[in-house]
Amino acid sequence: MALNINNLGGNRPSQLDANRVSDKGTKTSAEQGSNATSAVAQDSVMLTNEAQQLNRIQQNLLSDSDSRSSKLESIKQAVADGSYQIDANRVAQKMGDFESEFNKALG
Repeated sequence: MALNINNLGGNRPSQLDANRVSDKGTKTSAEQGSNATSAVAQDSVMLTNEAQQLNRIQQNLLSDSDSRSSKLESIKQAVADGSYQIDANRVAQKMGDFESEFNKALG
């Protein structure tokens, strides 16, 4: 992950310094010079594609957590009152699929 930070900590006057007024109500010559140039350099940060993708994944997980919580609560309730039915064939199939994928990943 790479960050691209430009003009960080340079000796350029800040916007606050450019607007500061001396005790007599007049701007100093340095402040007048900084006002003459209207373009002020700005710092920037650029996120890599990987960082942007991680951010999108995090946002999706946060938005899905509410629906997952409600689904989990309904399953807990069904288990507690004995109405939750387990399909043994489906569990066995999922376990076989997982092991097959695991073996493929290990090569």
